Amino acid sequence: MKIGKKVFELQLTKIAVLLTDAAKQSNQAMWLFLNDLRTPIFMLEALARIYTKVYDSKDLEKCKEQFKALEDALGAVDYYAAFAKELAGNTKIPAAVITYLKEQTDKKVKELNTILKDENWLNGKYLDKIYDTINDTNWKEEEKEVNDIKEFYIKAIKKVEEFVTETGYKFDNVEEDVHELRRKLRWLSIYPQALQGVFQYKKSNTKPNPNLQKYLTDAIVKLPYNIMPATIGVKSPLHISKNYFLALSWKIAELGKLKDEGLRVVVVKDALQNTALLKEQDAYTQTYNLLGKNQPTLETLLDNAEIIAETFFKEENLKNILTN
Repeated sequence: MKIGKKVFELQLTKIAVLLTDAAKQSNQAMWLFLNDLRTPIFMLEALARIYTKVYDSKDLEKCKEQFKALEDALGAVDYYAAFAKELAGNTKIPAAVITYLKEQTDKKVKELNTILKDENWLNGKYLDKIYDTINDTNWKEEEKEVNDIKEFYIKAIKKVEEFVTETGYKFDNVEEDVHELRRKLRWLSIYPQALQGVFQYKKSNTKPNPNLQKYLTDAIVKLPYNIMPATIGVKSPLHISKNYFLALSWKIAELGKLKDEGLRVVVVKDALQNTALLKEQDAYTQTYNLLGKNQPTLETLLDNAEIIAETFFKEENLKNILTN
């Protein structure tokens, strides 16, 4: 079986099981959110991002748009649900703010239910359409496909580097700069996972580059996401440096922490503006008072993101992930 067909079917099978179970629930969207539909959808979106370039397929492009729409909707639920849960434990946060976040969660769940119904996810019709696209694709031979995937990955790395270069390591916005950079880096981590064996770590007896030691923390090394899957057999896999891949994982994790810290400020500020009808600056002032002295300001978070980004990229760590 061809690589592309196999890896798509692996994720589609997981989604089919979840959708079948969801059909028995009163609130399908919430059930699917709680049972992690987002992970296999992420994987499918990653595969579609790769294969729309490898094959220049309009049908796969349409699939990618559908995967992204569903993942975005799941992400919107997660955004409000996570902060509603976290902030509910803070006695300083006004009840009106928590209520607002729960209402927004419910709103996003309804929007997700609408997508699931209107786009024919729940009745299985859209899955059948995806299978038709997969079955109708003229998949390449393994050697050619692996080489094309390699070229895609190299270009993806270059695009991330170009994005950072354009910022000049000056970040002005948590969402547009920090979160967006993390998204781009995260795809570089997800692609090897989604391809289920096309990428494998290259064995090495040499000591890590001294610059990498600060990234190889116990938490990063032990992350299950950093284990390369080998579900499918590939004769000549693409080899990646484990240490540089772990460095990428560290970078994603650190940006994630800064992003979450920043979005906490943003979500409380937005809630206060909607519930207490405060002007933006007054809302920010009250937000910092409510979150306490341990909450960094957005300016501090952006400065910290700039520092770790500049160090990481000037070390040229991304260029060294691929080893062949």
